[in-house]
Amino acid sequence: MDGVNVDFAGAKIDLAPRGLLRHCRNLKCERYKHSVKRHRVGILRKVYLTFKKQHDKVELGFLMDQFSLWRYVIGASSLVLLTFLVASWLVGGALVAPNQRYIGSENLEFPVDEVMLDSESGASIATWYASSDDAKATIILLHPVRANRKAMLGRAKLFLDAGYAVILIDFQAHGESLGRYITFGHLERHDVRAAVAYARKLNPGHRIGVVAISLGAAAALLASPLGVDALVLESVYSTIAEAVDNRVAMRVGPLSYALTPLLLWQLKPRLGFSPSDLRPIDYIAKSQAPVLIANGELDRHTPITQARQLFDAANTPKRWVVFKGAAHNDLFEYNAKQYKDEVLAFLDRYLKPGNRPNATTDSLRFSSGYSVRKASSGFNRAALIAGITPAAMPIASDNKKAAAK
Repeated sequence: MDGVNVDFAGAKIDLAPRGLLRHCRNLKCERYKHSVKRHRVGILRKVYLTFKKQHDKVELGFLMDQFSLWRYVIGASSLVLLTFLVASWLVGGALVAPNQRYIGSENLEFPVDEVMLDSESGASIATWYASSDDAKATIILLHPVRANRKAMLGRAKLFLDAGYAVILIDFQAHGESLGRYITFGHLERHDVRAAVAYARKLNPGHRIGVVAISLGAAAALLASPLGVDALVLESVYSTIAEAVDNRVAMRVGPLSYALTPLLLWQLKPRLGFSPSDLRPIDYIAKSQAPVLIANGELDRHTPITQARQLFDAANTPKRWVVFKGAAHNDLFEYNAKQYKDEVLAFLDRYLKPGNRPNATTDSLRFSSGYSVRKASSGFNRAALIAGITPAAMPIASDNKKAAAK
């Protein structure tokens, strides 16, 4: 319609849209202008509503995705935590489970007397006694965790050949001794006291030495003061918290920061005492006996720095021995020559007649209530062979009452 004009009310009007609009503007056609404006607004409103609808859908979808993601994260985290808790509880149960088995005295390199000691740990402690001719001193041998007195036979032979009498025991819940749980020294300390009292009564004129490994060394320190004349501690932990963390870190690395507290927490509900009760480093100053502390140079279970802290806390006289290249090994088997040169020489110095006695430890000698029973060939062995652990054994809280008496 461009170029087509009509005469309307004496005015020439261009029928083209632009002309019509210009004419309407000239004539101030408000109605038309409002119509165009409404049309534009309507279009914009439709565009806005369409965009808003799409945006709301996108936003709702985003929120739903976020909710689903958080629900997944929370669910997965809860499952991992539950798995972690169950696994740690099972691991804790395995660590404190008794390690009992038939030992027997057949095929030993030397004859032994078998007896059972009644300990305030609540257990009957299976014990071997052997003596060289004309022995003037007795050495008590204390085995590491989850072992038994057979682990100390090599040392026993060394000391017998050197002119000593020896006493070897199975800690409660180990070997042929009864007991419901391994307690990392808490109850085992009573077994150490029973062994010392037995040695005192058996050989009243003897000086007494203690040679202990790991658990045995921790139990000996927790039982301090023992009133003995010499103390040899091998690969002993300073605190249970450090001992657990060292072992867990060896296996799971950085996850030990999460798993170690879960294992330590179990001590109270399982055994009736807390980690603060298992700190041998707090007890070593109570011992007045000359002490030798030996450790493997590469021991990751008991790092040499932690063993050195224990040594620094000990009273004098004391001796520090490092086995070069050794990890958490049996130090006697690892280097028998160094063991003989260092450990046996230390014991000879403080236990052999003619050497100056330790007057301080002599004054600390004590007597402890215990009883000794001759071991029969069938004592508890049928149950041990069958894998039966007596259910009536007292737990930690019972023994605290017994100790108080």
